[in-house]
Amino acid sequence: MITDIKNPRWADDEKTKIIIDCKLADGETVPFVASPNDCTDYGPKIYQDCLDGKYGKIAEFSIPEKTTEELEYLAKSELDRRLQSLMTTENQALAEVDDDFKKSYKMKIKALLDVKKQKGWPGNVVWPNEEE
Repeated sequence: MITDIKNPRWADDEKTKIIIDCKLADGETVPFVASPNDCTDYGPKIYQDCLDGKYGKIAEFSIPEKTTEELEYLAKSELDRRLQSLMTTENQALAEVDDDFKKSYKMKIKALLDVKKQKGWPGNVVWPNEEE
């Protein structure tokens, strides 16, 4: 049973759903997404009550900021992707037989590995040009 509703905010740019914070009878507060087509009997009512201003002004939709863990995961995934595209069997073979290629190849690998030392890691990484 919901005992209190607070903090209505749009769940999307299209303004088709509203996220609210619901306080339950046991004291726990949980988010709930209300919509006019909700499968519950109370969802459409909560949605309409929000539109009517019963729980205060509905805050505009905003994309939640990523956590440090999410940013780290995304940056590491991109680093892995770039390393895998560079470290092909053909490139590894060329590095064995062509000293100029080997030097360039090792520099590219080092440049990729060095991105983790950047001040902006993991949220604001300047990636080396993949073409060079």
